[in-house]
Amino acid sequence: MKKNNYFILLLSVCMIGCSVQTKQNKEQENIVKRDTAYVIEPFLRDGITYICKDEIMKPYLVDYNYSPPQKYEIDQITAKKQGNKIIVGTDCYITHKILSGIYWSIEKMGDSYSLPKTKLAILKTDKGEVRIAEVDGVLEDFCVLEIKYDNYKASTGYPSNYYKLPQEIFAQ
Repeated sequence: MKKNNYFILLLSVCMIGCSVQTKQNKEQENIVKRDTAYVIEPFLRDGITYICKDEIMKPYLVDYNYSPPQKYEIDQITAKKQGNKIIVGTDCYITHKILSGIYWSIEKMGDSYSLPKTKLAILKTDKGEVRIAEVDGVLEDFCVLEIKYDNYKASTGYPSNYYKLPQEIFAQ
């Protein structure tokens, strides 16, 4: 009788383990297929100021000159493209010279009508990197900025999936 109970318990554990692994594999496939990035034409226009100011998702500035790094809340982050320069504003305004840029459209795989749609500009500059994401959301459109320069990083409080490529998110 004890052998039968032991055998049934062992069989149950094996079946549960197999079903959990199958479920994890399916979920992983769904995550991998969820977002796709396509290279697109440049969408940033000269003279347009992108302002990220949100009372709930507060922008912040991280200063890596200290150990541990210091994180400060700031009122807003701005970026304005003028020719081959981009002027970014956090607690002060800094002009970056654009060295190169690549523009992406991020959407659900195989569904070009899915929301939210994101256009992402990744600009390499002489001082660091500027990422500008235009998000066409369900209820509203908004922009998300991430600026890295010297030992500083300024970002909006939104999740990083708006200003990172799908492969960068999975690499973490």
